[in-house]
Amino acid sequence: MKKIRNLLLIILVLVVALAGHGEVKAAGPVQLKIATLGVGSSWYIYGATFAELLGKVVPKGSKIDVLPYSGSIGNPKLVSKGDADLGLGMGIVAGWAYEGKYKFDKKYPKLRAIVGALDQYYYAVIAREDLGINSLSDIKNKKMAVKIVTQPTGSLNAVMSIQVLDAYGITKKDIEKYGGRITHTSNDVIASDMKDGRANLWFQPATAGHPNVSSVAVTTKLKFLPYDDAVIKKLGSQYGFAPATMPAGAFKGQDKDVSMVGFKTSLFASADMSEDLAYLVTKTLCENAEKLQSAHKGMASFDPSKAWEKQYTGLPLHPGAEKYYREKGYMK
Repeated sequence: MKKIRNLLLIILVLVVALAGHGEVKAAGPVQLKIATLGVGSSWYIYGATFAELLGKVVPKGSKIDVLPYSGSIGNPKLVSKGDADLGLGMGIVAGWAYEGKYKFDKKYPKLRAIVGALDQYYYAVIAREDLGINSLSDIKNKKMAVKIVTQPTGSLNAVMSIQVLDAYGITKKDIEKYGGRITHTSNDVIASDMKDGRANLWFQPATAGHPNVSSVAVTTKLKFLPYDDAVIKKLGSQYGFAPATMPAGAFKGQDKDVSMVGFKTSLFASADMSEDLAYLVTKTLCENAEKLQSAHKGMASFDPSKAWEKQYTGLPLHPGAEKYYREKGYMK
């Protein structure tokens, strides 16, 4: 009889263990702040989708907030300071922050990757068709007065606009000397200015089907300017940006492939986040890949089996995220 009771006890323990295998839940209610970018941006919409998915798996009483700020340059700082728990950023720029390079005056060693390669971004240079420009080199060669719009100072967009102009040998002073200007402003003002002609040249990190660009392309004839081969190589060697071709049909009126540079979005956290919570976030997003792909055109390329690779995240993995990727066999 004693042997039977012991056998039943062993079976019960095994059943409980198997039932709970792979299931990790936060110990109690959590408060998560996800740092994204301005309302209307792809990242803000991503953040809202993440919050919806995570809201279904975190304990009752949890709160998830989507912060409409502050982009690739600001979000690593917010996460490192504890002002946000998760942040979206370009993997390459998260790597700059970790190493204290370029626009980061110190290292942010606590940053850890959760999910990388969420999408494919292109750094688009977009002109109103009536500007009559075929390449950024035309600005210098023809001394053109261009009215440039880009996102607020401190954003990756603002930083990259200067990097790209510099690669063409054009400075802000040159723009002003030719009678033009560079305006740093919000997404809604950018869209309005491009539609109304108050701006005629737009620098914008964009996924295929990017909501703000799409809204302008519906009513305004746009031209997506290709990069010169030498400029693509220069941006790669100086900053690590990869060549990327935006496929025809990404936006209304864009009927040809366009050569640009690109990068991929990564979700990161602080090393201070608990292993269980990091595991839960990673598992939830990766195992809802199809929902993310169908909800966001820009995420069509999201492949969880590659989401851990440092070439996309720019950062060491959080132990909780690494646990998930190893369990799935993505990491050996």
